[in-house]
Amino acid sequence: MTRNPARTIQEREPGGSAPPFRPTPPFRPTRTARRRTTRAAVGAAVTLVAVLGVTACVADPAVHVRSVADVTYRGLPAEGGELRPAVDPEEHGVGFARGGEPETVNVVTVGSSSCPLTPVDAEWDPAERTLAFTFGRRSATDTRPCTLDVAPTTSVVHVDGLPAGEPVVVLTSTREVVLPPTR
Repeated sequence: MTRNPARTIQEREPGGSAPPFRPTPPFRPTRTARRRTTRAAVGAAVTLVAVLGVTACVADPAVHVRSVADVTYRGLPAEGGELRPAVDPEEHGVGFARGGEPETVNVVTVGSSSCPLTPVDAEWDPAERTLAFTFGRRSATDTRPCTLDVAPTTSVVHVDGLPAGEPVVVLTSTREVVLPPTR
């Protein structure tokens, strides 16, 4: 009788011992299983980032300085005078113009649209006819990441006693900007 090596001991001998030990190779997931695992990991990471992003947007407004602007909106001024200096909506900068209402000034900052700079303080000196602004981030935007886009944001600031019929000088860190009288 010739021996067939493929036959197990049980097949050769009735009531014999267990088949020989054959170690199984390590588990290797199929390509589909790996894709599912990868998708699940990516989905979990995206969910985590979204939850952290929403959590980062919540802030205590009492900690931050409030803007002195009556209204702040994205875009260039809807009404009022010509911006001085002229600002390019695609380059960082600041421009000023007389507002559409008496005793108002439009302040345009160009920068991140998610956390724009806004005027947080305005100092009007009626004797010198000068106006100076201090800029900062809007309430509750200091604690979250800012986008890297560039967009204009207009803040309309009411300044008590601002003369409509005379020019006003806005003092900046680099120059003096003269706003002409309103017409």
